[in-house]
Amino acid sequence: MTAPNLTDAHRHAIAVRESARAVLLSQLDPNTSVLQVSIVPTQHALGFTQTVPAAQVVSTTAEMENRITALLAGTAAVALHHEDAGGPDSSAEYARHLAEELADNQVFDWRRSDPERAQTIVARCFERAKALVKANEARIEKLADMLLQRGSVTGGELASI
Repeated sequence: MTAPNLTDAHRHAIAVRESARAVLLSQLDPNTSVLQVSIVPTQHALGFTQTVPAAQVVSTTAEMENRITALLAGTAAVALHHEDAGGPDSSAEYARHLAEELADNQVFDWRRSDPERAQTIVARCFERAKALVKANEARIEKLADMLLQRGSVTGGELASI
């Protein structure tokens, strides 16, 4: 993706989205380490949060819901600020995918899926993400300001905020 002409408001929305996701991932998912947060456009995205998951394969329902909540944090933060962060959020799409997997694993008949249960999981996690974004607003804004000044922040720098 070539860097489009982004307005300051658009860059701020991207910084808030990535900051919220990184802050909540570091808070809710102890099995995942945030390596870098960036708003420097890449070939595929206007910003990203680079993580390294632990080698754990099996997750509990609570762990999966925490991950879904953290993935939805960027979308929640942008919605709370009434900003446009430019196009679809791939993390939100991945969160929906995880919710479908979780819902399917909670159904005892493995031959069918339960899209209604997946939607309920996403809605519950999105509301939780909004509440956690509000509770962490100062940390998210501080990280967003750092991203706007420098373009990227390491996981170590995130931990010190």
